[in-house]
Formats: sequence, structure tokens, C-alpha cells
Amino acid sequence: MIGTVNRLTAQESLKNIACDHCKETNSLEAKIYSTIFVLKILPFVNGKIAKVECKSCKKAYDNYSIPNNLHSRIELLKSETKHPWFSYIGYILIGFFIVVGLLGKK
Repeated sequence: MIGTVNRLTAQESLKNIACDHCKETNSLEAKIYSTIFVLKILPFVNGKIAKVECKSCKKAYDNYSIPNNLHSRIELLKSETKHPWFSYIGYILIGFFIVVGLLGKK
């Protein structure tokens, strides 16, 4: 019940970009995942990762092996993608309990 999980938050086909492996144009698909640390039932947002896959040759690139010609497009997509609202519940509950604990001592 303790660990990290990746949740798909955005998916986009990359237009007018050719695959480095098979040279097929318009076959790349980018997926952005929210990395969430789960502590029992409390989720805490930890970051975002990107994965790119070619639909024709099935070549996959993870967050650290994305080619240079795709890097700026992927970073733009990552910056535009928002985490789901429920990913912040852990922070909200911890903050609530800290405030209640501080106010309860008076």
C-alpha cells in the first residue's frame, strides 16, 4: 500500500514528426503520466514523466531517451498538462490536521 504509481493524464499524436527508427511520419504518440506517491490511501503528487511510442514500428522512448528533435515539444506538453485534482488530497489532509492540531492546543 506504499509506493509510486503512474497515471495517464495526457495523450497526443505528434504531427509532422518522423520516427528516428523507421522514418515514418505522423506515427509518434506522446503520453504524459503523473507520478503519484501513495501512502496507504493518501496520494501525493510527485512529478510528471513522458513516454513516446511509434505506432508503426513500436519503438518506445522513455523520459530520458527522448530524441532531441522531440524534446522541446514534449516539454511543452508536460508544462501544459495538469495533475488530476484528487492527487492533492494527501497534502490537503496533512495541512488540515496540522492546522487543527495547532488551533486545538490553545
